[in-house]
Amino acid sequence: MTVIYQIIFALIIGIIVTIMFNTGCKRTWLSIFVFFGFVFLAAWAASLWIIPTGPLFLGIYWLPLLIVGLIFGLLLALLIPLAPPQCERKQITENEDEVKIEKTQGIFFWIAIAVLIVIIVLGYL
Repeated sequence: MTVIYQIIFALIIGIIVTIMFNTGCKRTWLSIFVFFGFVFLAAWAASLWIIPTGPLFLGIYWLPLLIVGLIFGLLLALLIPLAPPQCERKQITENEDEVKIEKTQGIFFWIAIAVLIVIIVLGYL
């Protein structure tokens, strides 16, 4: 039953951190879902690997999950750009440097997601 509670707490923390960092900011829907997924996986991995400390609720120590979620949220807030206003989207032309930056961010994202999934799987073994 604690596995279900770990996932539920990770989902709740992912939602809370996503709302905190995206309130007042104009981001694309894709970046919001990426942000949530990344924070959710990080909080879930934290529930498996961090030494349990702090307040206990339903058998889960939730404070380490929240701290890890906030740290990963801060890192992602720096990496995911804000969406430009609608009128400026038509005027933006992509040059080679912007394409390289987007590819690098994409590679970083998929490697980070794969590492988080491996960490979660290893936590249950």
